[in-house]
Amino acid sequence: MISSCTKDVDIIHVDGRITQPLSSARNIAGTWKSLVPVNVYYLTNCNSSSISTYKTWQCKFTFVITAIDDNNVNVDISGDVYNVTNDNCNESPNIANGYPISFSGLISSSALTLTDNLHGNPNTDVGDFTFTTNLLSGKISWISYYSSQQAIGWKTDKISLTK
Repeated sequence: MISSCTKDVDIIHVDGRITQPLSSARNIAGTWKSLVPVNVYYLTNCNSSSISTYKTWQCKFTFVITAIDDNNVNVDISGDVYNVTNDNCNESPNIANGYPISFSGLISSSALTLTDNLHGNPNTDVGDFTFTTNLLSGKISWISYYSSQQAIGWKTDKISLTK
């Protein structure tokens, strides 16, 4: 939980004790980075009616997480791309298609769910992560339909990031 209070408030118990409220043990806001490259799969339907993997690469991700309130965050994702393979599509998108990209995040206990609210897919969950004080890990699977017949996106193997 990320506190949005600007003033400390004492808790007065019925037995007369005065204590401070509990603060979050895990502040998720900040910059998180993966130390090792993660496999990323570029998805599109450029040569058929079904969505398939057309390129793969590895990426060292950076997540910049900004608190909106106690349970909601913005997550800006960027990355460094390595080892591009399997160029099986005649279109020529940027190999890092989709970077940087931003998602909304919902925090519940030690879970972070990423949601696409910006790319033609309102309220679509695209990633599930768990986090501790210094470790954030999970996967992303994102598809954007930018016309009635054309789709692009990418999915990842498990990403582990540290603060």
